[in-house]
Amino acid sequence: MGTGFDIATSPEEEGIIPRAVQHLFEGIDRRKHDAKERNEPQPDFKITVQFMEVHIYMLTMQLPLLRGEKLNYKFVAKEPKGEVLRFP
Repeated sequence: MGTGFDIATSPEEEGIIPRAVQHLFEGIDRRKHDAKERNEPQPDFKITVQFMEVHIYMLTMQLPLLRGEKLNYKFVAKEPKGEVLRFP
């Protein structure tokens, strides 16, 4: 996803969320333009978006537990806010 500081990002470096949003709004613009060209009422759109950010280390830790496996290693992670997470 990047940070708020990634202002100059090439299209090849963009994440899935910016690309999905761009695709969505390009489709909306195209449909409105097509309706206008055909002298039809322009469609209305209501967009609701949600996403969840999942860190790879969280997946690494949770998947074995969900399968009922016991972890045989310890893992420590420091969150951006400074919290230290300790896993079994």
